[in-house]
Formats: sequence, C-alpha cells, structure tokens
Amino acid sequence: MAGIGGIKKEISPVLLFAMALALGLGRWQTVTAYIISVSLHELTHFFTAEKLGYRCTELKIGLTGAVLYGDFEALPPKDEVAIALSAPLMNIGAGLVFTALWWMIPESYIYTDILTNVNYAFGLINLLPFYPLDGGRAAVALLSERLGHKKSLKVTAVAGGIVGAAGGVAFFIGALTGKLNITLGIFALYASVSAVGIKKESVYTRLMFSDVAGWRLNRGTSVYFVAMNGKKSIFDAHKKCRSNKLCIIKVYSDRFPYEPLGEVSVMQLEEALISLPSDTQLKDLLKEKSKFTGKI
Repeated sequence: MAGIGGIKKEISPVLLFAMALALGLGRWQTVTAYIISVSLHELTHFFTAEKLGYRCTELKIGLTGAVLYGDFEALPPKDEVAIALSAPLMNIGAGLVFTALWWMIPESYIYTDILTNVNYAFGLINLLPFYPLDGGRAAVALLSERLGHKKSLKVTAVAGGIVGAAGGVAFFIGALTGKLNITLGIFALYASVSAVGIKKESVYTRLMFSDVAGWRLNRGTSVYFVAMNGKKSIFDAHKKCRSNKLCIIKVYSDRFPYEPLGEVSVMQLEEALISLPSDTQLKDLLKEKSKFTGKI
C-alpha cells in the first residue's frame, strides 16, 4: 500500500482564510470537526481507489472537503462511481451513527452535534451533480457512456452554474432582509467558478499488477480469464486487467472456428508494454512470448 504521504497535496487559500477566521472567532470546535470530517472523507476515497486497483496522484482540499481532480476517461464508469460516491456516503453514514448515539446516550449530543452537522453537510453537498464535486464525477462517469466525456462535463458545468446562480440569489435576498449568510455566498461563488473552471488533470493512475504482485500472491488473489481476438492490441488487452487480480488473456484466432492461439499473463503483458509498441497485436506478442518472462 503506497499510503497518502507520496501524493501531491494542495490546500485552498480560501479554506485557510476561513479556518483562520473561525479560530479568530473562537469556533475551534467547528475547525476540529472539519478536520475530522475531511480526513474521513479523504481516507474513504483512498481506500476505495486502492481496493479497485488505483492510486491517487493529487489531492486538493477546499471548502467542500477533499476534492480529487482528474481525467476520468481512464476509469471504467463503475469504478469511478464507486470511488466518487464512497466518501460522501461515508460522511452521511457517520452522521447517522452520531445521531443514533444521541438517542442511546443523550449526553453525547454536546460533544458531537457540530461534528454530526459537518458530516451531513459534507455528504449532501458532495452529492450535488456538478463537477468537481463527487456527485458531479459520478454524473460525468454515467453520462459519458451516452454523451461522451466532454459533453458530460458541459452538462455538469450547467448544473454547477444553476446551483451557483440559485445560491447567489438566495445570498443577496438574505443580505437584503438582514439574514446575511456568508457560507452560502462562498458556496455560491465556488459553484459558479467551478462551472467555468473545469479542467482535466491526472488523479488516478492504474497500478501495474507487477508492482503489487508479490504482496497480492502472498495474501492469495483471485484469477480471472479474458478471451480476446488475436488482432487486438496489447494496450487494449491490458485495459481489461485489474491490478487487484491476476489476469490471464486467452488469445483466439479472428476467424471461425476461433481456435485458441495461446495465453499471456498480465505480468508478461506489462513487461511487453515497456519494450513493444502499444499497438502490437496479441498474436504477434505470442510469437515473442518467450522474451517476456513476467518475473516479479
């Protein structure tokens, strides 16, 4: 397990200002609750990604929690949805646990009321369907299968613009009626800026099975087989493999009766990707298979 220490981290200056302001106003409980909640949120993203065979390369922490930026075309939609929604659902789950404690141990309310509210807020806000919030990432992943990645980003950008505009209107109405809500104003601004500032960066990198093979095999890992046409490229074949399972590619001829041509392990495939062009066909790799031992 690579851990969180080896990735690039960035903390929003706006967040630092907000935390300093809160501390200056004596709201240390809110700051503490924020740190606990965002840590829970962040760790859930990381552990879910690792379980699915990915590694996060960059983390940006802002007002809405730990936000991961990236080009999600590299992830299958099912994996992206799981990684994106795991953290806000964890925050909501934590809020429910604390709420249940209030019924069982009423005295716990005084110690957990702020923490509970912050977790609920993180969970519900991050489920909103605009990028780069987790709900927006899940929406992009699901819509990309029909609309493509770029159009899906535009859809969530529109959603962000609508949320930002609605929040801005509510903020000004509150200001005019003597009910100024600074938090609402900041969030409205965040949603609006996010709508026009979407960009693609690399967040997750798929782990090579060879990187973790020793650890996986010592623990015991699942083996699965993928049947592919011999004309498919080694790059296409590797996309079918996951780093958390041992994958064997069974190669078949491209014409009836589709005779088996041989097998290639994911470790041999990864070794071949280093020294051969990524468009090398599987049937051609089989001819040179002896060169790639796939040793750990």
